[in-house]
Amino acid sequence: MTALPQRHVHLALWLFVLSQTVVAKIAVKAPEDWLNSIASGSLLVIVAFLVVFHLLTDTRDDKPSQAIDFGVLGAVVVFAVLGGLVGTRFDIALLCLPLAVAYLTGLISRTDGRHIGLVYLALGVNGFVAPLVFMLFKDAFLVGEVDLVAFVTGLVGFDVTTNGARLRLEDGLRLQMIGGCSVFSNLSLAFLGYASFKAFFRLGYARRDIGLLLALALCLILMNTVRIGMMLPSVDAYEFWHHGDGAAWFGLAQMIAIAAIAMVSLPSARQPWRA
Repeated sequence: MTALPQRHVHLALWLFVLSQTVVAKIAVKAPEDWLNSIASGSLLVIVAFLVVFHLLTDTRDDKPSQAIDFGVLGAVVVFAVLGGLVGTRFDIALLCLPLAVAYLTGLISRTDGRHIGLVYLALGVNGFVAPLVFMLFKDAFLVGEVDLVAFVTGLVGFDVTTNGARLRLEDGLRLQMIGGCSVFSNLSLAFLGYASFKAFFRLGYARRDIGLLLALALCLILMNTVRIGMMLPSVDAYEFWHHGDGAAWFGLAQMIAIAAIAMVSLPSARQPWRA
């Protein structure tokens, strides 16, 4: 009997992880909120999964599956189900980390295993590691961002005062900074987008990638700081930039910034690459 091609098993694994992340996240929201959900970060997660699909299908590596391939698929399904039963919100994101290790170490042997592993690693960082770090140091992050908003808006003439994680603009609104408004989650999304971009073009990492990632982080921090400052003048301004059209445009601008900086990492015309 002919063994099932390894690619088919890995595509089944990819489809299961996709269904437990992007599809499940969007499905619980009302249709009118889908656009904001996609613009606020889900689109980058979708792009990451499309990159993995591209790497799995655009290859001549079509060797037969082995016991380890079915073992990894079965383990991911079982632990995801158990995680759902105990009600953990990080079950599938947490599983992306050992899945990434399996690809990166060669336990799962594939031609593009290293690139696939890095995308799964970025998915795990975005969905599990970053939220965990934020929960542990939430107060420090929020107070630091509030102070930064007050400093930046003060440079352009606004009189913003702070009290812990609270902001107040003279003759404007008083806002309480919460986790959903923090730029911290955007930083992990930036890493996810950057890693996906590199993986799509099958590019390795070099020292300059550290500088590019730091530049991207600073860009996103500044963008989010300006956005929060623009919420302060009035209720209308708050609604526009917090959950209105301004929020959708801001999400799109973030993705453009991530793509633009990631493009700098592309090799020159003299250096070959294959997508």
